[in-house]
Amino acid sequence: AWLEHVHDDCADVTILSHASKFFLLRDNEFAVSLIERARKIEPANQILLEDLAFVYHLGLIREYDQSWLQRAFEVHKELVASKPNDVKYLAEFATISLKAGEYALARETAEAVLRSSKAPNLAEIHEAHSVLGLLYLNEGDLDAAKCELLKGGIWPEFDLENELIGRGESKVVCAHLWRCMSVWKLGRIQLLAWLVELW
Repeated sequence: AWLEHVHDDCADVTILSHASKFFLLRDNEFAVSLIERARKIEPANQILLEDLAFVYHLGLIREYDQSWLQRAFEVHKELVASKPNDVKYLAEFATISLKAGEYALARETAEAVLRSSKAPNLAEIHEAHSVLGLLYLNEGDLDAAKCELLKGGIWPEFDLENELIGRGESKVVCAHLWRCMSVWKLGRIQLLAWLVELW
């Protein structure tokens, strides 16, 4: 039914936007193409830019290629430029910059999250520290990476944790997971199983 409405002549931004949300979990590329068509009609529409960034961010959770990563980087760069004080988008951009190999930008953005006058939430704090920790690992500074994990607070998010486990640093990961018990109430059994396995 949506395909009947998003024909080549469709110039209704609302229809294109709603259709993109329908196709989001079925076909990321098609969802992107619909939002891009809507943006050509309303290039200054901030919500469309945010929707586009969301599709790209979601796509990075699954398998993706270098082209998807590069486009995700460019879209998030545009979004951060338009909303430079939005801590959520800064944290996401730090992670994407790291994945894209833009290490200096990743560090700068992660540090901006932690310096922000708008208090970041637990997930954003942990994401920023995780990016910094991964950068330290890339530089060969294992102790600094472990410190960043523990500074990251009590939010379970596993990029840095997995890298540290791979380097035999399970004790510091266990210490972090134990702290996360207080926020991950629905996943406590899973956390305990991981702790037993790692200890």
